[in-house]
Amino acid sequence: MSGNQEDSDFINDIFGEMDADKDGRISAKELFQALAKNKDKPKNYEIQKMFDMVDSDGSGDIDIHEFMELANRWMYLMKTSSLTDKRHNTRRVGVDGKAIDAVTESDNSRGLASEFVQKINRAALSICLDGWIKGDAAIIASTADPKRFSFTWVPTGEVFSYEQFTDFYNKFKSDAEQMAGKYEAKFWDFIEHEEGDKLYNCGQWKAEGYDSGIYLMMAERGQLIFGKTTTAPGYQG
Repeated sequence: MSGNQEDSDFINDIFGEMDADKDGRISAKELFQALAKNKDKPKNYEIQKMFDMVDSDGSGDIDIHEFMELANRWMYLMKTSSLTDKRHNTRRVGVDGKAIDAVTESDNSRGLASEFVQKINRAALSICLDGWIKGDAAIIASTADPKRFSFTWVPTGEVFSYEQFTDFYNKFKSDAEQMAGKYEAKFWDFIEHEEGDKLYNCGQWKAEGYDSGIYLMMAERGQLIFGKTTTAPGYQG
């Protein structure tokens, strides 16, 4: 599938999410409500101006074709305005929690579609984290891509596929229960990094009385693609 087709598909999905009353059209009110929590959106008057420009029949709402034009205008604005400059200090994060290199402007030029993709990615990563905390491999794997997902256990260098992950995780949990008498996982100090349609989430973890380390998971377009974790040598609770 080409990049342009992927953009079109995601813009269609975005349109469906914004169309609160499902009448096949989006009003200016629906648009503003959907974007209210988006910190990187253009200013309200810029959104209204673009909305009015694509509302060719002056009806006060727009259909999917007009919305496509609005999305394209927004993407252009994101590429050419100072909005992208605000993202240049974002840092890529490695599994050890250290910054690797700066994000370039091209990483952040998808605009409207990217904002919603990252919203879906964030939800997938949140579900994954919930599974780690609850000790449920099924929850962790529920948003993973069965064909592409892999998980690396850095201490041994082992890489587990989607099909192998449940067995790995259940052994990890069992080892923690045997050593500490229970499984109690905690996570903190999270760092996020956006890269195109990908969202990386890195943080510290500790299984009480068992081990600790650095945790990294990546989601792309709402599905977990890979995970990786280190341990802290010698840690015993």
